[in-house]
Amino acid sequence: FYAPLLLNVGEEFSAADLTAYLAELGYENRPDEVAGSYSIDKNSVRLVPRSDLFPAATLTFEKNRLAKIFLNSQTGEKIEIEPLPMRS
Repeated sequence: FYAPLLLNVGEEFSAADLTAYLAELGYENRPDEVAGSYSIDKNSVRLVPRSDLFPAATLTFEKNRLAKIFLNSQTGEKIEIEPLPMRS
């Protein structure tokens, strides 16, 4: 595996960038919040990881930048997201 994706508030990274990354991991866009899924609501992406090693979170984007991270109903400044597997 590669290193986890580390995102910081204020970083140039869009909702489309995040959903493309999650799709590459095999996550599904679905509203029922099952492990390995995400959902999109206007300018926010709700992420439900497959592993307890990574937090469930809602990331809000403004003008192609990460504006806010909500972790367990609290705001955060950064988040690590599951890494992509190495390819041979």
